[in-house]
Order: sequence, then C-alpha cells, then structure tokens
Amino acid sequence: MRVKWDQYETALLIETFWKIEEAQEKKNDLIEKLSLTLRKIAINRGIEIDNVYRNVNGISMQLAPIAHAFFPDRPTLTTSAMFQKMVHMYNDNRAEFNNILSEAHKMAGEDVDKSESIVNSFQAWVESKGLKRYSVRDIIDNLYTVSDYCIRHNLITKTIWEMDDSKAFIKTMYNMMSERSFNIVYKEDKPIIEKAISLYKSFLDESMKKVTAVETKDVMLNDSEDKDKNSMLQNAAVRQVLETHYPYGFNYSSPIELMKFRKNYISDFGTECIDDADVLVEKIKETGIEFSGKIYVVQTETIKHIISVLNQQIESGRGIFYYESVFLVNEEWMFDERIVSEEMLKTILIKEYPMFQYKSGYFLAQKHHCTEKEALIRDISFVWGNHTLRTFSELSEELPYVPLSKIKYALTAGEEFVWNSFETYTRIERFIISESQLKEIEAKATALCDEKGSASFEEIIPDDVVAENFELSETALNDIVFSYISNLFSRRSKAVTRKGENSDIISQLEKYCRTKEACTVEELKQLMFDLTGEIRYPVIIEAANLVMVRIDKDSLVADNKIAFDVGKIDMVLNDTVVGNVMGMKEFSSFATLPYCGFPWNYFLLESFCRRFSKLFRYACMTPNSNNAGAIVRKECDAPYPELMAEAVAHSNIRLNEKEIFEYLISSGLLLRRKYSNMAELIQRSKDIREGRI
Repeated sequence: MRVKWDQYETALLIETFWKIEEAQEKKNDLIEKLSLTLRKIAINRGIEIDNVYRNVNGISMQLAPIAHAFFPDRPTLTTSAMFQKMVHMYNDNRAEFNNILSEAHKMAGEDVDKSESIVNSFQAWVESKGLKRYSVRDIIDNLYTVSDYCIRHNLITKTIWEMDDSKAFIKTMYNMMSERSFNIVYKEDKPIIEKAISLYKSFLDESMKKVTAVETKDVMLNDSEDKDKNSMLQNAAVRQVLETHYPYGFNYSSPIELMKFRKNYISDFGTECIDDADVLVEKIKETGIEFSGKIYVVQTETIKHIISVLNQQIESGRGIFYYESVFLVNEEWMFDERIVSEEMLKTILIKEYPMFQYKSGYFLAQKHHCTEKEALIRDISFVWGNHTLRTFSELSEELPYVPLSKIKYALTAGEEFVWNSFETYTRIERFIISESQLKEIEAKATALCDEKGSASFEEIIPDDVVAENFELSETALNDIVFSYISNLFSRRSKAVTRKGENSDIISQLEKYCRTKEACTVEELKQLMFDLTGEIRYPVIIEAANLVMVRIDKDSLVADNKIAFDVGKIDMVLNDTVVGNVMGMKEFSSFATLPYCGFPWNYFLLESFCRRFSKLFRYACMTPNSNNAGAIVRKECDAPYPELMAEAVAHSNIRLNEKEIFEYLISSGLLLRRKYSNMAELIQRSKDIREGRI
C-alpha cells in the first residue's frame, strides 16, 4: 500500500538523515530502527500495514530527496512538497520543527527528550526580557545551529539543551568559536550567535541553583579527591610529622633521616610507626609531593588556592598554561607556601590533577589534543574580543599565564593574524570587505596584469575598502587583501602578478615595456620597486633594452618609433672600428650617421648595436646609464676582459696602470677606476702587441 509521508514521519526521516551523516557506518541500523518506529506509529494510528510499508528499501530511497534538499549537488530522482516544506522548516524554524519531531516520538510511544521542556522554558525566559534587535525565534534557531555544529564536530555528545552547567556550556562555546571552520562558515551570523550564547548562559545561571562539580572528562579542576579511606588515619599521622618537622622537604633516601622520622613519630603520637622501611618510604611518598629527591607536604589550603587561581582562568575560557608564568605571577604566595620553583609546581599539578595534558613547558586544560600553536591561537582568538587591533602588551595582560614570547610566536605563526605596526596585530576576520568589493579587486588585478604584467595594491584596492578598514596600516591592508586573492595571484612586494606566470623581474619589466609606445626610466624604477621592494638599476636597463630603444638618458620608445637605416649605419661603424672592438665613447662621428627619427647620441647608438646591427654587438662590464661599454664585431665572441686588453693593445698608450685606467675610462670601456685583474690585462695587452697572441 502507498501512503504519503506526513510531517511527523518526515521529521523522523530528517532526524535519521543527519544521524547517518554523522555516522555512515551505522546507516543500516539507523534505517532499520526508523522503519520499526514508522510502522509502530501506523499501528498506533489504526492503519493496516503490509510487509512493504515503510520498509528498509523504501526508506533508503526516500533519503535521496532529503539529501538533495539539504545539498542540491546530490542527485535524486524524486522529491515532494512535504519534504521541501520540512527541510525549510528545519533550516528556518528549528523550534517548530523540534516540536513536530517531539510529537512524532510521542506517537511512537517513545520517551520525549527533556530538551523540549528546556527549550520552552528558555523561550519564555527570553520573551520576558523584551529583546529589541533579534526575535526570540532567531535566538533559538541559532542555538539549534550551534548545537548541531558542536555535535557534528565532536565538541559535545548531547545537545546544548541537555547541558545544565553554564561553565561547561561556555567552555564548549569557547572551543567552538575558536575553530577556523566555524568562523568561516558562520562569519556573517556571529553577532546573533554571540548574543544567543550570552542569553543561554544567563538563563542557565539563573535557573540552576546548584553548581555541579565539574567532572574530570570536562577538564575542570576537582578539589575534593578522595583519599584511601583504609589508611586515612595513618596517612594523617605521617603527614603531620612531615608538616611539623620537615617544612623544607624530607630526604627519604637517607637512613639517618628515616631514623629521625621514626623518633619524631613516636614523640608526636606515643606509638611506633611502620616497621618496614620500604613500606614507610612508600607511605611517605604517597602522602607528599616528590621533588628533587625530597618529599614535600603541600597544605590542603595551598592546593585549593592553586585550584582557585587556575579555575578562574579555565572558566573564563583560557586553555594553555605555562609553568614558568603561573609560578612567576603567583611567586610571592607560593614561596610562602614553600612552592619554590616552576618545576615543583609542575610536579604538584601532575600528581594532583592527572586529567590535564602535560608537556615539558606547559599544560593544556582541555580534553581534546592539540598542538601548542593551536592552543595559543585559540586562547588569543578568544580574548581578542571585538577589537580590530591588539598590541603585545594588551594580549599579555589578557593571558597572564602565557609568556610574551609565546604570544609573539603565535601572532607571527598564525595565519589568522596579520602584522599591522610595531608590536600591533589585527585578525583577518576583523577585515571588512563585501563580495562585490572582492570581485572588483580581482577584476582590476586581472586587467592590470594583462596590460602590464603586474598590479600594485594601491591600484587595485578600492577607496571604500580603505575607508571601512581605516584602523589598518597599508602593510596590513595589502597582506589581508592578498590573502583573499592568493589563489589567483602571486605577490611581489607591493604588487601582484598572475599565478603561474614567470615571476622573473626582467620578464615582468619586459612585459610592461612591450605594452608601451614610450616610457621613462623613472617609470621602470617605480615598477621594479612595486614588484620587489628594491631598485636594481642594471636590471632595469637590461630589461628595457631588450624590447625598447633608448633615445636618451631618461626616455625609451617602441621599435616602431625608430627608422634605422641598418646598412648605412653598419657601413659607418665598419669604417670607424679598428680591429674587433672600440670603446663606445671613442665614436664621435654622429654627423655621418643617417637620421633615424631622433638625434643621435651614445644611448641611441648603444640600442642600435644591441638589437639592430647586422655586423656589431654591444658589450659592457655591467649595464649602466653612463655610456660605458664597447662596440664589438659580431664574429668576435671574446669575453669583456679580453676585449679591453685588445683595445689597450691597439691604442698608443704605455702599458702602465695609470695610463691604462685613463684610457679605459675616457673611451668608455670602463665605468670607474677600479679593476681587480689589472695585472692580467697588462700582460695580455703586451702579448698582443708583441704578436704572441
């Protein structure tokens, strides 16, 4: 028989769907359980059923349209208006959905979850507060969202409605809001979620008259550990002897000290103590704290004081504690209680509170494992609050039991934090930007990269984004914007380039030049600074000369702006250059060169030799703007030192260092009076003159 699914059956189906999502391995058992429940409801209603009614196969088929309603990318062959209605209700009005679900469980004769009455009580309590900004329904729906998230991420094993301890509730909320995935998914909803959490905590505080002792599994301190009742009197006697006679520790490994201990015991109690030395030592160890070969008795009040100090921090959301910091902050009273070092404090904690996760320099007051970095980031994020900027000193005040060096480490290493200015950081989640603004940035960056190979942050960040984030420095603004677009672009100092493209600076400068009819050296200097944060003049000159013609010291033009008569120019140079090489400044016959569109000078001649001449090439020690270099015949592939030696040999100067330097600089072969291989140059020039080369 075919009976349409009603709202009660659909609510149970949705409940089972989410249980399966959380535990796929239990899918068959969950479907079978739902089948029995639905068949039971039908029988209770007086409906005649057969073997096919709401069987396992049928339910399995109905899970597909439910999954599709929640996740549209999942396939389904069918759907129904009832399914759509109930999924919308689940998403938009969880309180009403849960009322229907509770009624469905009642129809099956099942016990109703106590959370229903809690929700109703909380709803009435919130209504009595007269909220203005948010509706009661919005508050409750967001708490259902929070509860579902915590269960799915194994932060709790039952709903928050079943939590009757506000401290445990706040601790769970702290863990949840410290998770990166939560902050990403619910970024837009955080204000109302935080309000809902605050209201529910206040509700719990008001309604719970008795504060339940926090269990070890919830990682709260327990200051009432039971002692071994069978030996309580004996323990008390041993403890009293230690407290009275050994305030600075008892050396249990010394036979003489053991003898003195026995005498003190008899003196205090009038009876003999334990005869067996090994048993006595074990009893002494059980009674006190072992540290540096001695046993110390820590007063019960001292233990309670430590509990109070740590609980105050744990209950307010802190999770990581460094022994050194705990000791230093409380050093004065701890010394009075004969806790003399951080190592001793650690020993006490390990013995008294084994539920903590103890590491070499710190301990974690939480049940789930995490790294030191993760714990630091979670605590810093928790105390950050609604501030855009936080300084080292501010965070250090908020986290008294975390060394400043560790706070600095977490801020530097955590992707959530961005340097803003001296000792000041911001959090990425405090950055204000809309989807449309982000798309505008990506579009600008793409267009500029296509046009000139790169885009500076100044060019791509809209003014309204800068205004909305007015507290941020330029550096922080650039860093955060890049974090949003890093999947598409690579960063070069104050600019971005397309990801995957050649990031070599010469290639970037060359690409920029190819888009220009004309540009200046100053433009290229600024571009390089934007890309790399530095200016390397030789790199700029080399890149520019690869694709443009330099017409003077400051200006370059595209090839199509020049009309070189290559044959005639090469003919003039061929008649002028003696041998294979001539210094650039040795050429002085510019009047004999045919007009090319611009007045001839050494920069223009260098450009011609670099890329246009058929017979000559340009060579230099280092690219420069001082016309230092050589005109070299192309068939000569000698390195530059050999070219200089040949030019010196063919000159009429004497082969001494002074005259050679004067010649090399005046001819343009050398830029300045500095050359480390002068001896080799003189010898080679001499060999050329004397015909040995």
